[in-house]
Amino acid sequence: MKTIFKESLSINYKELPIEVYFLGLTAEAGEVATEYQRFLWGRQNYKETRENLISELGDVLYYHCMIAKEYDITIEEIVKTNITKRKNREAK
Repeated sequence: MKTIFKESLSINYKELPIEVYFLGLTAEAGEVATEYQRFLWGRQNYKETRENLISELGDVLYYHCMIAKEYDITIEEIVKTNITKRKNREAK
């Protein structure tokens, strides 16, 4: 899994201001919501929605990775922290 993330981050990599990645993440998250909205409105079927979500979630993941890279955060740290946070929330 680590290798595929490194490959993804190296494609078309340019030094850009961090703001570009934060704004890109926000924009792409909106695209994910739009795909689901199209499904709810009957504008596309499950298969089309799934295919489009794969693409849009890939863009979201790219921006997440670029932000994490900027702050020297590993994907493993993110996942472990999130698991702990959700377990603690569930325990309350």
